[in-house]
Amino acid sequence: MITISSVIQKLEQATEGSWELDCEIYEIFHGPEGDEPWPGCPAHYTTSVDAALTLVPEGWRVEDLSQGRQRSLWYVNLWPISKKNWDDNEKQAYSEDRPSPALALCIAALRARLEPDGQLG
Repeated sequence: MITISSVIQKLEQATEGSWELDCEIYEIFHGPEGDEPWPGCPAHYTTSVDAALTLVPEGWRVEDLSQGRQRSLWYVNLWPISKKNWDDNEKQAYSEDRPSPALALCIAALRARLEPDGQLG
């Protein structure tokens, strides 16, 4: 069974985006289609920043998306819209040292969805 947690683990190990990862993410949101896994998976979550942004749950915002310490790695931080500043003790979702901005966004957005009010769907 594909779960958000299992997909996050695979994304954290990925060195680049892939159709297989895109389809696993797609299945989380849309369920399996037919007997064959992902016969027409249209998403490009792991290779497109625009597609990855669609995973950010409602009520959350991208606070930071930037290159990390090493120019080839990316960092992203998501905050609930209600969070006003760093002193707030509210939750956040992040990903760091990822090989692409799309992968970093996917991980952070899926982590946000694991939060109690980062509802799926």
